[in-house]
Amino acid sequence: MKKGIDTIGVFVSAILHDGEGNILMVRRAGDARDNRGHWDFGGGSVEHGESFEYAIVREITEEYGTAPYDLKLVDTREFIDGNGHWVGIFFVGKIDREKVYIAEPVYDKLDWFTLDTLPEPMMPGDREYIDGYVKQF
Repeated sequence: MKKGIDTIGVFVSAILHDGEGNILMVRRAGDARDNRGHWDFGGGSVEHGESFEYAIVREITEEYGTAPYDLKLVDTREFIDGNGHWVGIFFVGKIDREKVYIAEPVYDKLDWFTLDTLPEPMMPGDREYIDGYVKQF
């Protein structure tokens, strides 16, 4: 069975910042499942038996080579469309910019942005996600 297609998939995502107004984002590469070329915050599927916080720490560590900290759960959203049925669990947190690097080939570029310099195109819904939680920084 495929997550999100044959059964509801659950994923985690996090807006990560350095505590000085800079937001970490990565661009989805040719190995990405979908939305290649779009900028993303990072995250992934929750595995059976994982808590949401454990899943986001695992996913971010796998993708950026270092763990996030000071995580706050800020939202849950349901997505039902032609790509399936997913529930998203969203966090805001910090990450050490000196330790971050691209650790998975699903991404081809990593960069830091301010709220005034966010890249395009972004993943669908990410602009709304960041606009709704800017107060968390």
